[in-house]
Amino acid sequence: MQKLIKGGNGDFAYYAHMLNNHGWSPKQWSSLSRYEKALVIASINIKVEQEKAEMKRAERQAKSK
Repeated sequence: MQKLIKGGNGDFAYYAHMLNNHGWSPKQWSSLSRYEKALVIASINIKVEQEKAEMKRAERQAKSK
């Protein structure tokens, strides 16, 4: 996921991710409770960290060849 929008509403960056990658509508996002949004946000953050770790692993493997 791209860097979060600096100085803006953090929720928008996560909503944009869900819109672009999962086809969510604004109504779907706005209908979530703050706890449900927190779960979605945490899930996105975990996925981003996993992708970063995988990229680092791939870079190390490419350098060792």
